[in-house]
Amino acid sequence: MRIFPVGRKEAGESNPSKLSFMITAPASGSGKTVVTMTLLSLLKRHGYNPTAFKAGPDYIDPAYHRAVLGIPSHNIDMYLAGKDGAKNVFRRYSAGAGSVVVEGAMGYYDGLISCETECSAYNTAALLNLPVLLVVDARGASYSVNAVIRGLKDFRPDSGIAGVLLNRCSEKLYNNIKPAILRETGVLPVGFLPETEDAAFPSRHLGLVGAEEIEDLQTRIGRLTDLAEKTVSLEALTQAMGAAGRQPDFSVPFTGWESADEKFYKRMRNREGGKTDNPAKANGNDGGKAASATAAKAKPLIAVARDSAFSFIYEENLDVLRDLGADIAFFSPLSDEKLPAGASGLYLPGGYPELYAKELSENASMRASVLGAVRSGMPVIAECGGYSYLQKKLEGKAGSLYDMVGVLPGTVRRQKGLVRFGYAEMKAILPSLLFDEGDCVHVHSFHHYDVVDFDSGVAFALTKPDGRSWMEGIASRTAYCAYPHLYFPGALKAAEKFVEAVEEYAKQVTGSSQ
Repeated sequence: MRIFPVGRKEAGESNPSKLSFMITAPASGSGKTVVTMTLLSLLKRHGYNPTAFKAGPDYIDPAYHRAVLGIPSHNIDMYLAGKDGAKNVFRRYSAGAGSVVVEGAMGYYDGLISCETECSAYNTAALLNLPVLLVVDARGASYSVNAVIRGLKDFRPDSGIAGVLLNRCSEKLYNNIKPAILRETGVLPVGFLPETEDAAFPSRHLGLVGAEEIEDLQTRIGRLTDLAEKTVSLEALTQAMGAAGRQPDFSVPFTGWESADEKFYKRMRNREGGKTDNPAKANGNDGGKAASATAAKAKPLIAVARDSAFSFIYEENLDVLRDLGADIAFFSPLSDEKLPAGASGLYLPGGYPELYAKELSENASMRASVLGAVRSGMPVIAECGGYSYLQKKLEGKAGSLYDMVGVLPGTVRRQKGLVRFGYAEMKAILPSLLFDEGDCVHVHSFHHYDVVDFDSGVAFALTKPDGRSWMEGIASRTAYCAYPHLYFPGALKAAEKFVEAVEEYAKQVTGSSQ
């Protein structure tokens, strides 16, 4: 039975309007990611050509978006990138899309500190002028959901909340309460998703397990989409978002991050003798595929770890490195024998190496290849899981210790909870690969494991928004090794210094081989 027997677009039929909105909820655990996946798939099926974003520093949810759409999802983070950087990320990656869906983080008004809204999903929606779809978990409730909806909508006069979808809701409850929702709250109900086994995704730490770990993910997505065909109205969704009085200005193009750092491309031009220009201006706005005008030069190759053990890397970071003239070659520390041929830089991102510690240890040839490269002076960024991989020992799932690369002397073990979790400002104490002394960038940390037999380093001073501070990180002229994750749209100078170092290393290797 179709709950909404409205005139739908047939699958594959193009959609002339650009439907753009944020999905949020009262709190984490409300089912935002499952709802987001389902709506993305439904929009894709009906020809809306969606692209997706995640508000905040999350790596897990964008992987689910990518599994649905087959294209990367991107992060919009006002703390890591600043307001101008966040706008530029949105402009760059929404160009050419038929619809845009941004999944919020945590609860709608939850920000940097629990009692503040700064950098919250609410702030992000306001910054981008996005209308908002509220997801409310209806388990164990009925008429009281109206109080939740109305409370969130009216908590701020500019909340932007225009539609609501009830999650884990029965058909009977939805049909009974639907007339009251609009009457009591002024928010248009667009449908519901019932509680189903297909929506029960396993969790780890503060979120879902990795998308690559769910073998039947595509089957689940298909079944959820079939279900949403009967329970969600795209017509009501379009009506609600259109009536919100908000719409992003898609006429403003991506500016090559200039508003975040006006000197960025000037430095590039100086480095290339005046030949390099802002790629967005030189080549036009092409949705993020602009390249440097110095493409004729041989590009330095950066080897980037990407597999089940190392999957926490921002797609925007890779594009910034490409914009600066580098090529990217992915490799697997789990299954490849050595680093990609011709690599002159190494990027070891975060992930879950502890879940694959045995397999990583058994790949002795790759460990030797990484060890040799780092010892030879190849520029390396090793953040979080990558930092653990460079240590001497890593504790695996069952508590056993396994040999890692060993370029660093530490042993990494699981801790009782999250270690130094969250946003922080990071200040460089000494000059190194990515930073001059005194440079400050915003970073994010998320790890349950820590080095236990020596301190975490003294290369950087970190301060959280609530004032807590500490020292950590190991850095040199050729290495950044630390737990904090970097975000290059908000740390352009660090990205440029990395590419410059990779270029220099490539010249040295080429010269020594002649």
